[in-house]
Amino acid sequence: FIPNHSDSEGRYSFKNQPSICKWNLRKFGESISGFFSTNRILESIDTEFDSAYDQYFYDKMRKKLGLLTVLPEDKSVIDSFLTTMSETGADMTN
Repeated sequence: FIPNHSDSEGRYSFKNQPSICKWNLRKFGESISGFFSTNRILESIDTEFDSAYDQYFYDKMRKKLGLLTVLPEDKSVIDSFLTTMSETGADMTN
């Protein structure tokens, strides 16, 4: 789903939100670099954002799906569920 009709490449599609968020954080860090030493901040974004995002996302999805215990296969179950929803056009909001 691409909510922005001028986004013909799907840059802001739901599946691209994590990378766009990371890109926006980097751009913000670069924009304040004249006021602060941002090297450490930018390095932190590069090294920590993906794992922090994944942890938060999969924790929220576990709760949404009622998975009460964290299991090693949770990520693949959730990814498979989301793929199936995408392929079938299912709507999680209904």
